[in-house]
Amino acid sequence: MSRDNILLLPSIAGVLMLGVFSINTYIGLKDVVISQLQPSHEAANALLAIIDFLAATILIIYGNKKPFWTTLAGIVWPATFLLFILADIESKLCLFTNVNCFATVGDSYRYLIQGEAAEGWKLWPYTMETALALIFVVIGLSLSYVLLARRSSKVPRSN
Repeated sequence: MSRDNILLLPSIAGVLMLGVFSINTYIGLKDVVISQLQPSHEAANALLAIIDFLAATILIIYGNKKPFWTTLAGIVWPATFLLFILADIESKLCLFTNVNCFATVGDSYRYLIQGEAAEGWKLWPYTMETALALIFVVIGLSLSYVLLARRSSKVPRSN
């Protein structure tokens, strides 16, 4: 892989992270079910969207300058995002509240990840699946950049 292509990986990951930000913004603006039943989830989603935007900005601006920034914004944050989603599902979407939770973990999974209308989802059914796919690609691109940056003396480690 050429030096220029290696340097593009964090920027591409940043653009994809902007996609995750857009999806979280879409959910925050359009998911009236969860915002009515659990307003704390609406606030948590807004926080996730803000951090997604910051991570995207870091990847685009600083990602190809130091592998540390790519690791932080392209690996650590997305992994934390995934753990947050997993914990939220395992808590039956009661992570921030104990009222109006889903009956089972399966119900919360079908609502949040599969976007099933039968569970009350009113948005595009593949919303979270798309966000999760983007997160995995961001992690893959970021991890590739960090590993290639460490192996190659051609890629600048700092500016």
